[in-house]
Amino acid sequence: MQASYVDFINFEMNGCTLSGFKITGLNENHNPIKCENSSPTIANCHIINNRGYFNGVIYCEKSSARITNCKVESNRSNSGAGAIYCNRSNVNILDCLVSNNYSYESGAVFCMDHSNLNISGSSIFGNKNRPALRSNSESMLNVENSIIAGNQSGGIYCEYSNVNIENVVITKNCNSYNDGEAIYSRNSQFFITNSIIWDNNTPGSAWEGAIWLTNSSAATVNYSDIQYGKEGIWSETPHKLIWDIGNINTDPCFVDPGNWDPNGTPAEYSNDYWVHGNYHLKSYGWRWIDGGSNWTWDYSTSRCIDAGNPGCSLSDEAITIPRDPDNEFGVNLRINMGAYGGTVQASMAPPGYGLLSDTDNNGRTDINDLNLLIDMWLDTGDKLNTDFDHDGNIDFVDFALLATEWFEISDWY
Repeated sequence: MQASYVDFINFEMNGCTLSGFKITGLNENHNPIKCENSSPTIANCHIINNRGYFNGVIYCEKSSARITNCKVESNRSNSGAGAIYCNRSNVNILDCLVSNNYSYESGAVFCMDHSNLNISGSSIFGNKNRPALRSNSESMLNVENSIIAGNQSGGIYCEYSNVNIENVVITKNCNSYNDGEAIYSRNSQFFITNSIIWDNNTPGSAWEGAIWLTNSSAATVNYSDIQYGKEGIWSETPHKLIWDIGNINTDPCFVDPGNWDPNGTPAEYSNDYWVHGNYHLKSYGWRWIDGGSNWTWDYSTSRCIDAGNPGCSLSDEAITIPRDPDNEFGVNLRINMGAYGGTVQASMAPPGYGLLSDTDNNGRTDINDLNLLIDMWLDTGDKLNTDFDHDGNIDFVDFALLATEWFEISDWY
């Protein structure tokens, strides 16, 4: 069905649902969907080709909206965000596609003024003119199991915010707006884990890194694949960059990394358009095929498989698949880095490729891993990186699991 604009302004709660509508062709100074002092659910909607509005096609003011399984694409805002704007709001964006939007402040999503924004299972790509995700004014941005790719003015831009990035792919973003093609941070706190930040670049840029931390920004990075390693991060206050354990610097081996199409004018970047890729990880064991529950294999294996935090639960990652019930060709020991880590679509490495207790990802279970376990002995908590059995305790069970792999070496080493 087609609709004009929709307002939730009378304290509607989550039981109030807008589902299955297509909203397109609006060209007026009114948000296609407005949520004020309300908590609606917006599901299975397609919001496309709208113009002339302010502050997002979905505008949230003092709202706790839930936006799930929606496509928000090719919209153009006069201010705020091209797609979703959150002000003093708690908004969840789940399993959505947000692409090819345009605005003068944030290409896709903008959260501000003490907002809490959670993005999960979503793809954000091809957005233009300003960074795809923007956060400021003491807001909280949490992104997990998502892909931020091919945005023309950078991936994430944050000021005075707290940001958590877990199992996220940030790739192929370029930037004509500021330094930091993947992430630009000003007076913000970042925590990055189990993620892949790779091949972000601006044509003609002298600096090849992708993360830019200015003023008093701080960042902790662990169990992530960062191009150029620690050198790929510029920090104005170097002591606030914590380059923690388990990070690697190697081609993640995406099935298809996506690309910018020059649209017939290679010298002119403004009219380029993004051709989205496939960010599953190649494996000589097993790799998910989009569009079904079938599995295939490749002639190479990504180092990002079985390389996430050993203390993180596998969650929905497959232990076996019907074609290989005895794990003859593929095994699963640890959560993967990248957007599909912890999901049913996570790739499985061939036997011997990964080690459960290789906590520093150097390809061996050795004295470094033992020392780390000893340092954490009897600690309790969530996602402790020597909690190999994921029970929240560092104890003799974890020691025994490390002992079974003592001095083993990964096939890739």
